[in-house]
Amino acid sequence: MAFPDLDWAFLYKANHALLLVTFLALATLHAYWAFGGNWGHGSAIPTVQGQPTFTPSFWGTMAVAIALLLVAVALSTMASPVPWIRLPSIVAIIFTSLVLALRSIGDFKLLGFFKLQSGSRFAQMDTWFYSPLCLVLAVMMACLILFESRG
Repeated sequence: MAFPDLDWAFLYKANHALLLVTFLALATLHAYWAFGGNWGHGSAIPTVQGQPTFTPSFWGTMAVAIALLLVAVALSTMASPVPWIRLPSIVAIIFTSLVLALRSIGDFKLLGFFKLQSGSRFAQMDTWFYSPLCLVLAVMMACLILFESRG
């Protein structure tokens, strides 16, 4: 049975656009949290016995927002014909894909598919949303690089 004649160029562009929008949305969400926003905050931090494992600082949360924004910039510039722009973008995307894959696996304690803790709101969200999202984004980025390199 043969694959149907898919429009691979369209799938590549759709994958690219979806990744770009996702990273921009995640950067915006983290900036919102850094400036005091509370939406979703209760399920975004791991807890042990009902207590948060850490208190995110303004600068720490902004650093995450900026890193996510830089991934969006790398996605935007990966097709540049200028080698000194293109190569760092591709390296950043590969690195981000690996980090997201590792994040989905987790630390074997509080986060990831193989975490030990399962009773908190964060643990539930991590199992059903955060870890799968990280894995899907990692695969999408890997596919983007693989298909992009075939030029």
